[in-house]
Amino acid sequence: MSGANAMLGWSVPLATNGAAITSYDVWQSTDGGANFSVVASVDASARSRAVPGLVSGDTYMFRVTANNSAGASAPSNTVTATARLAGTPSAPTNVTARSGDTVVSLGWTASRSLSSPVTDYVIEYAVGSGAFSVWNDGVSTATSARITGLTNDVQITARVKARNIYGDSPWSGTVTVTPRGTLTAPSAPQNVVATAGDGRAGVAWSAPLSNGGAAITGYTATAAAAGSATGTCTTTGTSCIVPGLTNGVTYSVTVTATNSVGAGTPSDAVTVVPVSGGSAPVAAPSWGLDRIDQRALPLDSMITRPATGSGVNIYVIDTGVYAAHSQFGGRVTSGYTAVNDGWGTNDCDGHGTHVAATAAGSTYGVAPFAAVVPVRVLDCYGSGSVSGVVAGINWMIDHHVAGQPAVANMSLGGGYSATINDAVARAVADGITMVVAAGNENTDACLTSPASAPGAITVAASTSTDYKASYSNYGACVDIFAPGSSIISAATTSTTAVRTLSGTSMASPHVAGAAALVLANARSSTPAQVAEKLRGDATSSALLGVSSGTTNSLLYLAPMSVSSLDVFDAPAAGVAQAAAGAPDELVSSNPDTSEGPEVQMPSAPSAPATPSSPSAPAAPSAPVVSPAPPAAASSQPSSIVRVMKVVRAGKNFRVTVAVPRGVSVRVYRNGKLVAQGAKRLFVVPNGGLKKARFTVAAD
Repeated sequence: MSGANAMLGWSVPLATNGAAITSYDVWQSTDGGANFSVVASVDASARSRAVPGLVSGDTYMFRVTANNSAGASAPSNTVTATARLAGTPSAPTNVTARSGDTVVSLGWTASRSLSSPVTDYVIEYAVGSGAFSVWNDGVSTATSARITGLTNDVQITARVKARNIYGDSPWSGTVTVTPRGTLTAPSAPQNVVATAGDGRAGVAWSAPLSNGGAAITGYTATAAAAGSATGTCTTTGTSCIVPGLTNGVTYSVTVTATNSVGAGTPSDAVTVVPVSGGSAPVAAPSWGLDRIDQRALPLDSMITRPATGSGVNIYVIDTGVYAAHSQFGGRVTSGYTAVNDGWGTNDCDGHGTHVAATAAGSTYGVAPFAAVVPVRVLDCYGSGSVSGVVAGINWMIDHHVAGQPAVANMSLGGGYSATINDAVARAVADGITMVVAAGNENTDACLTSPASAPGAITVAASTSTDYKASYSNYGACVDIFAPGSSIISAATTSTTAVRTLSGTSMASPHVAGAAALVLANARSSTPAQVAEKLRGDATSSALLGVSSGTTNSLLYLAPMSVSSLDVFDAPAAGVAQAAAGAPDELVSSNPDTSEGPEVQMPSAPSAPATPSSPSAPAAPSAPVVSPAPPAAASSQPSSIVRVMKVVRAGKNFRVTVAVPRGVSVRVYRNGKLVAQGAKRLFVVPNGGLKKARFTVAAD
């Protein structure tokens, strides 16, 4: 719809390669990334750009390139957003489906619609791989519906959107279900992963696509090899240990699910070779995993994990987690949100998902069997408040079961805060190992929080060439280094998507995963003992470019005995709830960058190089896509940025807006311009009004 805008923001490339940046190009795709075209060009001083003319309900992809006299850089990472007409409802969430005889029953969580009530929910469904069609159920605001007249045993996919007087919301996520006339056994479990131990194998998986119409009552994992005894384990969870295996023998591992009808189809088989003294080496999908199991370069493209992390909870205090990603295999438990924007613990930024998969992803993670507990304290733009961070830590402490091995990762930071440091200290006292990013400002980590918290393990970043990363903070508060530059891990654009990011935010979860491995083998270890183990095992003097006064210790996964390895069903972390904090001091995810070469500091400078194209600009922040409302007074702005919170205090309104840092906005009260500037918090005189409607527009 004309007037709809995406607001993009980005940071400068890591390297200009000898020639000054002259301009940036903004690229847009409307076909899922198959084709991109330039929609805007801005000068070198720009760090943001509004892209107009978007159509409400359509999904767009954006990326940015930098230009200098030698040409264009590689593109930044890609961000995705769906345009939504201002005033329209948010998309319905938590869509569920239950099958019956030629019937599917749908349910969902109501949309948020602040400007006007929802007047109808529109349902579409597709049979098999066919096109979507509307289910004609009349006009209804109910949050449930039944699609009838279906064919049994033929899968359908359904989705829902909300409607009000301003228009339609984006579509919800899709849900897939198969109507059945009679109950059947479950389909095959998905995403099976097997990790070797000493005479045993740890197996994890995610739930089948269909439970056959009846609740799943258990799972059985079977490891079989010619000429050797078959090993099995059963559980009601999604992981277990198969004992009694022979080291050095290749086993084929499958998993079946059982319901009241019986055992279902076995999963696709995976292989595992038990070994003495630790897990078998497997291909390392990232250089970071490859680096932490060996003392020195060159890399061998393999990772040997000394344990799996089974039975350990990793709290990810971040932007949320995309639980449906295949890297997690059903290991994401319920969590907490301090951000009251309707997203719950879901990740609308992508930072938290990348971090979580680095710590505990099935292939990209250091601890692939650990449970992930999302604690969302940062919003869709990677920002939050001190009070929100503290609320998340307090929730974690309240829900941590005594004796349950637990690690928390905090890939976020801001200025020094005694309040945050005190909260971290309470978590450590409760038995939770706290791992925090050192920060990306190339300054003393002791000036920031939570990096300065005494009880935390503070992690600085290294590069694939064994240098201190140029952006990484340093100083006496740093406890250990870990790989942080150009780390590949999970993304949120699909259940299998990946992206590459750089920052101490990426280094910290390597250490959080390693802490989970320590706890998996020594469940009663205190946070101090875990920290001592990691520091003691680290490779000393491994890095170049580390300043005096900063530890030169690189994370190393020392071999451990896994003869006592066991798998435990992680206790539920609690029910997600919203408790938005007041807009006090802002805290952000450490500003991570997109993939690109690190700028290193050799011992002596080399001669100036012939100019070449600059590196890719750092990752654009998530677009704020919120088109203008229907035409009203002529003074109404046409490019709307979200108003997050309005609080009336005495003679003033405090207006908090969602906009990338550095972007100037205009604030309108009842259609009249009352303030402007590159800020996120505006104090506006109330003009004698008790209530007012605020809108904002990008300059």
